Amino acid sequence: MAERPKLSLLRSDRRIVITQDADQFRVCVDPAPDGPDLTTTFPTYRSARGHAGGLRLVNRWPIIDQTCGEGLSK
Repeated sequence: MAERPKLSLLRSDRRIVITQDADQFRVCVDPAPDGPDLTTTFPTYRSARGHAGGLRLVNRWPIIDQTCGEGLSK
């Protein structure tokens, strides 16, 4: 039977940050990982939150939402 990875190996210092820039929402990973740039802008809060949720599911990084709920009404 294969051993499961230890939880400490899955932890990272990276986090997903959602910010609002004028009429758009930006999703970025801080600090930026090696490889492709994961910073993306979205026209709606819902799509930005969905993208951040996908990154969280795949990479297990926490989401830091800095929009203060402003995007919920848009």
